Amino acid sequence: MKRLKFVFLALIASIVFFFVTESTLSIHTPGQDLLPDMVTLKPKDMSIEINGVQKLLRFDNEVGNNHTGVLELFPQKIPKSGDNDDCNGDGIASNDRRAYQRIYQDKNGDGVFKRGVDKNSTTFEVGCMAYHPAHDHFHINDFASYELKNFSGTVVASSTKVTFCIIDIHRTWPSLPGSPNGPHYNICNRNSTQGLSIGWSDEYNSTLAGQYINVTSVADGDYCLVSTADPNNNLIETNDTNNSSSIKITLSGTTVTSYPNTPC
Repeated sequence: MKRLKFVFLALIASIVFFFVTESTLSIHTPGQDLLPDMVTLKPKDMSIEINGVQKLLRFDNEVGNNHTGVLELFPQKIPKSGDNDDCNGDGIASNDRRAYQRIYQDKNGDGVFKRGVDKNSTTFEVGCMAYHPAHDHFHINDFASYELKNFSGTVVASSTKVTFCIIDIHRTWPSLPGSPNGPHYNICNRNSTQGLSIGWSDEYNSTLAGQYINVTSVADGDYCLVSTADPNNNLIETNDTNNSSSIKITLSGTTVTSYPNTPC
């Protein structure tokens, strides 16, 4: 009787396990989109720059792809006539190209992008690329935004939306399935395809153009520095809710102190 009771309980447990796992496991089917997931790392390397009468809070910003699809972006081809349209509204159409995102499909259903295997793709228009004179190459517009908030949540200073040429700089998550050993997207010029490989991130250091918030009118005190990738949700990814990262800082005269481990 004890043996029969044990077999019966084991059978029940097996049935329960089957239904639980069948209902909770996500099955990746061939042809399904392989999407990236952009994650902003905490801003770092902060300093105060005095530029004439302006006081600028400078910092590094890093955005990574923490998923098993790639972020791949490319500009439209310029027609033979040389015509283009002013997609960023600055009045200089010759400097603009419409931006497209390429989404690869999972040919073998393993849930991971494999270059040379997962060749089928679809493309979507996702905004504008514009020539950036200070960096001498094309940037994807509105890739990041920076805000300084007080601890009531009020924005006291912010940047304009920042443009990026997006390439593989750091292999931030090497254990992520499908993460390549070396960078694939590593060229910024007028015609290059940009992007982030699986597990890789792009970092813009604090000395580059646009890597600051003007804090000239901000009083000394404690604040929250918030960096957000793709603030307009132009790009296609798995999760739009994890694109922001924040850090507590203290402004005091011409110095800034950051607290990386303090919740903001």
